[in-house]
Amino acid sequence: MSVSFLFLIAALRVLPEKAGTPEQVGPDAVFTPAADFVATLHAACDAKSGDAFGECFLAQMKKGGASPAALAFARRTGNQAYLKAFREAGNVDVALAVFPFRANENEVWLLVNGKPPTVDIGDVAPIQKLLDANSVYKSLKVDNPKISAFPRPTKDGPRVLPDKSGQRFAVAYDLKDCHACKAAGYALVAFNFDAAGNFLGPELGQVKPYYH
Repeated sequence: MSVSFLFLIAALRVLPEKAGTPEQVGPDAVFTPAADFVATLHAACDAKSGDAFGECFLAQMKKGGASPAALAFARRTGNQAYLKAFREAGNVDVALAVFPFRANENEVWLLVNGKPPTVDIGDVAPIQKLLDANSVYKSLKVDNPKISAFPRPTKDGPRVLPDKSGQRFAVAYDLKDCHACKAAGYALVAFNFDAAGNFLGPELGQVKPYYH
């Protein structure tokens, strides 16, 4: 059955970046730390805050062998994350960032190298606005009043969809009451960019309940 998309534009959160145009993210920015990196990071940086925390994070990455490109990527996340994986997809590429200090969802898929330079698909606020207007989602809320969207963990990240006029990336979100709760349904969202890499906004596709 074909998917009928409702085109709705919303402003997504972009990660904090320094003034000016950041460097393009590429495979040379991937950082593969030692197995004890996170433990060492916590031991060195937990007591610090603000700029001191960020500098500590960068210092530990550098000590762990991070390349200049890897450090540049960390800076564009506000010194909060490192790049675990990168996949070329065209003007806009796919990146997997690791946020070691987050309580939940430490691994976050990003769409990078477009305009804006970074789009975080883990920012569900604009997705939630699209869902609030959807009839299927409204029906799910009857039995699940606290239901909201959670990015579904995937090995390969956003899926590239055919698009002759630009780029489209498909992302699945589970609809559930909490991180550990069983999903009551799912939503498919397309992230759209024009031929020049300008972000056009998310587009809500299928919203379906799960029948347990």
